[in-house]
Amino acid sequence: MTWLERVRLRFEDRELEERFLEDLDRRNRQVIAVCALAGLGVHLVFMFLDRAAYPKFYETFWSYRCLVAFPPLMALIGCALHARWYRYTQPVGGLAVACSGVAIILMLRELAHSGDSRISYSSGLLLVLFFSYSFLRLRLVYATTAALGFTLVYEVVASGYWDWSGPVALEQQFYVLGGHIVGISACWTLESSARKNFLAEDEIGTQAAELSAKKREAEYSAAAAISAKEAAEEAHEESEQMRQKAEGLMKATEDAYAQLELMDRQKTQFFQNISHELRTPLTLVLNPLEDAALERPEDDRLKLAERNARRLLRLVNQLLDFQKLSAGKKSLKLANIDLVRFAWVCGDYIH
Repeated sequence: MTWLERVRLRFEDRELEERFLEDLDRRNRQVIAVCALAGLGVHLVFMFLDRAAYPKFYETFWSYRCLVAFPPLMALIGCALHARWYRYTQPVGGLAVACSGVAIILMLRELAHSGDSRISYSSGLLLVLFFSYSFLRLRLVYATTAALGFTLVYEVVASGYWDWSGPVALEQQFYVLGGHIVGISACWTLESSARKNFLAEDEIGTQAAELSAKKREAEYSAAAAISAKEAAEEAHEESEQMRQKAEGLMKATEDAYAQLELMDRQKTQFFQNISHELRTPLTLVLNPLEDAALERPEDDRLKLAERNARRLLRLVNQLLDFQKLSAGKKSLKLANIDLVRFAWVCGDYIH
């Protein structure tokens, strides 16, 4: 790939670009279907949590989720599972993310319209951002368009209902900006790696086809050489040459695999560096906030800033753990949980 292709995330060869997109959609269709089902599950969980957290609004929130968020997610599942429609999973996935974000914005608008000041519900937008940029496996163009689209709607709606001044506004903008920076970097890295892997696999396939053709040619030459001694000697020499070429091709193939592993390690290191770079300033921000909150326990704004700084640090740590799981450096441990306590913890998380 040229540097321009790496930056643009697009091959100059149109036929190669079409084959890559076809391969990407085919590989990710099952993962996207599972992710869309998970998105539906998250919405269903919050539908029941809304009943306890926002009893006056839960019917309105249910209607927003059912009418705005659910249809695109179900359409995405259908596209991913259908043999002819899976090529449309990327634009439909972007639409599903945008609709989920708009649904949350409409809920925030209802809270603001009624005078409810609990704008912490806007942290759900960060969940949609991370779902868009990494979990759903969308291409950068669709993930960025969807995320920036509903973020713009959020900014417009928020400017009309909330007083965007002071540390709370700065904190909210920092969350949104940080989410986009992390998400765009992760999404770009994932798609760039996918393109590099596709090129390497395509090159390996071409070399394998050439090797197979040369092997068949060598077998035909060996069979024809049996008729005469001179022909047999010539065939033997040709076979030896072909063997050497085959060894050279096998070495080239091994080098290609080694390069793939190196690129994967570089991707993992890049992802970890980004997460650590975010975690360090978050820790430096959190310590003064904790001290200030202890000195002024009556200041609710400091408590809100501390709580949300901890939340963002936890999200960054979770994102780093997810990358470690993907790289095989950490194993997933499953355990039974108390579902009732889990629901209460989730309810407290959105307050």
